[in-house]
Amino acid sequence: MRPLKLFVAWTVLIVTLAAAALSLFRAVETLGKPFAGFFFGPNLLVTVGQRAEWEGVKSGIRPMDSITAVDGVPISSYRDLAKKISSAQPGDTFIYHIERLDQTLDIAVKTSKTNLNDFIIAFLFPYLMGLMFVLFGAILYFFDYAPRGRLLYLLICCMIGLICTSLYEAQTSFLLFRVLLFYPLIGALSVHLFSLFPESRVHRWFVRVLLYCLYFVAIVLVVFKQIYLMKPSEMVFLSEASSIFVLACLAFNYYFLIQGYYETRSQAIKDKIKVLGIGLFIVTSFLVTWSTSILSDSKVFFLDEGLLLGAVFPIFMAYAIVRKNIFQLDRIIRSGLSNGAAAIFVFSLYLIVYGGLRYLFPNEHSGPVFRWFMILFFFFLGFVFNRLRLLVNKWVARFLFRSQYNAKEALVKLDRKLVAGMQPKVIAETVGQELARIFEPTKLFIVLFSNQFANRRWIWSVSGHVFDIEKHLPLFESEGLMGELSKERHPRETPSLEETHMGSFPQSIATLKAHDVELIVPIQSSQKLLGVILLGIKGSGETFDASDFEFFMPLSERMGIVLDNAELSFEAERQSRLAELGQMASILIHDIKNPLSTIRISSGSLKKRFKSSDPAFELATFIDEEAQRMDHTVSEILTYAKPIGVQMKRCSLHIILEKLVLKLKDRFSQKQVQVELQYESNEPQIEADENRLIRAFENLLVNALEASKVNSKILIRTRVLGKSNGPAKVEVVIQDFGKGMDASTRDQIFKPFYTTKAMGTGLGLAIVAQVVLEHGAKIEVESQKNKGTKFIIRFPVPC
Repeated sequence: MRPLKLFVAWTVLIVTLAAAALSLFRAVETLGKPFAGFFFGPNLLVTVGQRAEWEGVKSGIRPMDSITAVDGVPISSYRDLAKKISSAQPGDTFIYHIERLDQTLDIAVKTSKTNLNDFIIAFLFPYLMGLMFVLFGAILYFFDYAPRGRLLYLLICCMIGLICTSLYEAQTSFLLFRVLLFYPLIGALSVHLFSLFPESRVHRWFVRVLLYCLYFVAIVLVVFKQIYLMKPSEMVFLSEASSIFVLACLAFNYYFLIQGYYETRSQAIKDKIKVLGIGLFIVTSFLVTWSTSILSDSKVFFLDEGLLLGAVFPIFMAYAIVRKNIFQLDRIIRSGLSNGAAAIFVFSLYLIVYGGLRYLFPNEHSGPVFRWFMILFFFFLGFVFNRLRLLVNKWVARFLFRSQYNAKEALVKLDRKLVAGMQPKVIAETVGQELARIFEPTKLFIVLFSNQFANRRWIWSVSGHVFDIEKHLPLFESEGLMGELSKERHPRETPSLEETHMGSFPQSIATLKAHDVELIVPIQSSQKLLGVILLGIKGSGETFDASDFEFFMPLSERMGIVLDNAELSFEAERQSRLAELGQMASILIHDIKNPLSTIRISSGSLKKRFKSSDPAFELATFIDEEAQRMDHTVSEILTYAKPIGVQMKRCSLHIILEKLVLKLKDRFSQKQVQVELQYESNEPQIEADENRLIRAFENLLVNALEASKVNSKILIRTRVLGKSNGPAKVEVVIQDFGKGMDASTRDQIFKPFYTTKAMGTGLGLAIVAQVVLEHGAKIEVESQKNKGTKFIIRFPVPC
């Protein structure tokens, strides 16, 4: 089906452009040649498209007048009339015998030449407007802007474009005149187009029957107009019937708009329908007025006014089918309405005051007092204009763009809610719930991460796919996507990233597309990336546009400030706790550490005095083991509370890890746990304090051993991550396949004194986080209950 539709689309497009090229060639030939002073068709009926400046209209020629004779000589065909006019000289006058309804008139019209001005107005403007229709249809079809109704929209655009581009040629050379008779089909196609609103699906059978009937009537009208083209009286009747049909199609278009407005739950769609309703009224009022002008003998509408209003039509038709803010049409409409309304009010006020003063003081209006008063009044109106413009803009936004207005109000509320001291998890939940309410996105992830918060991440998701996106975050970092996002504050669309950076991070972009992520909003502060907001398309089916970016930019900035404040608060609290622990450490050193040493020495002496089978030996051993455990606890508290200055030097990670595995070999053997070392890179070198690093890795390996089952394994992997948008990093992964942990436990494991072990101090992982922070590295943890835990540490590579 797809190749067939593509073939039809290309055929329609080629035929339209070929006819437009022919029309252009034939139209240029008429320049400088004799012109009757009005347009007429091959059936000798005066056509609807006329200019008020033309001699025929000035003399009294009206649309749908039937020409029966010229200078008393009967005219039987349009060739006779065209031949007579082409043989005339500019300034020659012909007497046209006209039949108009029940009247018979003789009207004298002076012949002129086709000048450049008439050519531009009567040919070039409608010709360019027709090409604009064809361009819109092609863009929406071939660039996939409209997921539904693309071929239908291309057909209607090409049909209107064909009529516009052949409008001049059809009334001068008459070759393409029959194209003009197809316009009833445009009415049926427009109803079909408006029936594509998703809300119309609930009335599927009604819509289907209606479309069959409309297409049938339109085809009948077109066929009969083709048959009776050369019979003026029948053509007048068929034109009247076509006008009534177009009015009926307009009514059905409004019906589908109203139905969509009341049945949709999306505020964004309601906003689009309001704008579309106004646009439809503006542009179709012109078409209907022009079409029904044949019912009256008065000059109602001319080509100039028709072109002025008709030029807006393709934009609103595109707006109808796509319902997206192409070319920032929302902003143009909002600005145009507010500025236009304010300008009209101010200008009217100026005229009222000026006219009133001239009426009250007829002799003073030319005096200096009057002039100075009007100058001051003019400046006053300038002030009023700006105030009024803002007021009108607000009401326009509330009525036509309610969803954008709601977004701005929500931004103000969020600004009040996001206060200093909030925890990242609360920030993510607050913002996420508000974004879900405003935009109803198909996907929404908020990821917050920071060095200060012990290298942890907070992920909030409205769709419940937390683990899916979390699994791919290391990829985003390793490929450099995060580095790219940190460069600029403005939101990024996934399609635009794909166009500009597909070669830099292909896997990251592919992952975003797989998760239907449409927009990425970086959260920054002081050129530092603190997190990202990932959103799918809106619930209304629309993509995000510049007006939405105006919402996200200040939100991102506000979140960055609050997160920065939260980090500072967290760091101040951590330093306060460290100071308290430092004081405790001093007490531990003097009041506990020294007595512990005495106890351990004494227990060792007691063990030497007794045999191993003696009960006293067992008691002495017990005292020694407990003293060692207490000594270990005190050492951990001292390590965390009073860390010594790091002694950084270049060292090999592989040597450090192998030394540590050898040191813990016996403990691994006792539990029959196998340690597997996987090196994807040769000897990665880093700047580190070897002793501090061994302490951190030992804590991680001991935890992995304690969580592992008997006869299981622990995986240690290293690799160098090369980045196109930043420095390289060395990644160390320590992974066990044991009992794992739930999300609530994972969020707290780096907190001091938090432990799930009966005999644990709760400082092992806090020390790990502290060591990682000292080395300018980052640590992440992935864990699932009963599936194991993975710690990932990334160290910067020295230059």
